[in-house]
Amino acid sequence: MYGLRERQRARPVDVIPPGEFAADVSVSRLKEEDIPQYLQVLTTAIKDIPGMSAEEKQLAVESKTAASYREKLRDPEAFLFVAKKGGTVVGILEGKLAHYPDAPDEYKTMGYTAWTGVAKEHRQYGVATSLKAAYEATCRSRGITYMQSFIKDANTPSIITNTRMGYRPDSHFPARNNGKYYTKKIR
Repeated sequence: MYGLRERQRARPVDVIPPGEFAADVSVSRLKEEDIPQYLQVLTTAIKDIPGMSAEEKQLAVESKTAASYREKLRDPEAFLFVAKKGGTVVGILEGKLAHYPDAPDEYKTMGYTAWTGVAKEHRQYGVATSLKAAYEATCRSRGITYMQSFIKDANTPSIITNTRMGYRPDSHFPARNNGKYYTKKIR
């Protein structure tokens, strides 16, 4: 039987089939027709993030619009994924390429996870892991060596998910705003 790392390496870039990490959930790139459901899951998840002030949450939610996501679909450095169960979006991931020109060579361009969110009734079933695995496979196929996430110290569920997937706090990027940068080498 394959371990998590072997399954991540073997996955096609565009779709992770149902049952790979989360039963009955498939992961694919966001399509325009899924934007309303994507935004619903994202805004609900933002409101549940531990360690964010009410003002931070409100600003984050207000910045999420259908128009901004239609534009992101055309951005070659944006990576938007949905996890679906029975045709309904139950999880989302928003990633982008992060560029650090003054960083060591392997850190100059990283796959950065901006948001990961899962509908409440689908949490604790591997949906976030499935989303991150799809994003990692996409970045790996593009020659990216490292992945990065910024996680608030109070966001224990996200810390657990990322740590289980091999992400570690990274001293190259200083802690800020009650959180840390976590990185993972993917190739």
